[in-house]
Amino acid sequence: MSMPDPLLQPAAYLAAAGLEHREPRAWHMPGGGSDRVMTRIWPHGDSDHSLVLVQNPTPQTFGGPLNENHSFWYVGGLLQEAGGHGPSLVHADLDAHWYLVEDLGDELLLAMVEREGRDSPLTARWMAEVLEILLDLQAGLHGQFDPSRVHALPYDHELMTVWESGYFRERFVDGLMGLPLDRAAFHAECDALARQVETQTRWGILFRDFQSTNVLRTAGRWRIIDFQGARLGPPQYDVASFINDPYLRLPSATRAQLLEGYALRREERGLESAASFLALYPLVAAHRMMQALGAYGLLSRVKGKWWFLQHVPTALDHLLELLENPAFHNCPELRRVCDAARREVQGGALDRLREAHA
Repeated sequence: MSMPDPLLQPAAYLAAAGLEHREPRAWHMPGGGSDRVMTRIWPHGDSDHSLVLVQNPTPQTFGGPLNENHSFWYVGGLLQEAGGHGPSLVHADLDAHWYLVEDLGDELLLAMVEREGRDSPLTARWMAEVLEILLDLQAGLHGQFDPSRVHALPYDHELMTVWESGYFRERFVDGLMGLPLDRAAFHAECDALARQVETQTRWGILFRDFQSTNVLRTAGRWRIIDFQGARLGPPQYDVASFINDPYLRLPSATRAQLLEGYALRREERGLESAASFLALYPLVAAHRMMQALGAYGLLSRVKGKWWFLQHVPTALDHLLELLENPAFHNCPELRRVCDAARREVQGGALDRLREAHA
């Protein structure tokens, strides 16, 4: 069933959820890279209490019976049971592609870091606190997460070569930068990397978009959002997504300290040795950086969200830093095209793209 514009008729959604309301008011929240529309609704117009309405009429699916709205609701329930690390779930009409959740406010980790400073010890402490929550979830939900309850494909060889390295090639190397590429060599290198990750990983819950714009501080607690991409995958992925977040631009020393601390904490919990976690980390992290660069290519070139280009240099620098690891000694074409991309960026390619589409 279709529903009215929430700005014009917020009461319709509150009534459908069985919630009391009086002269409700509504305001559209700014969007990011997603096509979801989020609206903040105050059930009682003269009260500060608000909820967030999420409308997602064209949810992502991969041909199965479930879509990302189903995934959000299922994973949100797991987070609620695990200690309330996500927003409380209020009401959903998944057939009509909308749901209401707790409003966690606007205090994003990214904004806090920008105010405090990337080099600040407090920033490092915040990052470590959030990583501890991630570790709690990875350990606590191990064996509880049911991949049949989400729409997302597992993080396997096919996903890595299509939606990570393949996405990078299509949307960044070709689509955004227009760089020459030995496709056969590139494919062979990325195929081998993906097989290493797939055969060596310790499978568990993977949130995939675990980054600073999806972590909020609410009433003195860290809470996470945007977890509808959860699936089975390697534990290194969310760590890589978080500490290498191009939005944050954390110093290399801070990232290294956070990574080593996380690996040691996993060892203390008996999950695996720090050495084995760190050995696989560069391979997984490189895939995350390729995914991010592919996303920036799609969001800018295809969707016209050209402001995402500002994050390309940091993501590319992080990827090149990872490629210095001996694990990539058999990847000359991947390294060559990344070096070529950095030269283009340093030569003003992104500025020219912005100017052409201003």
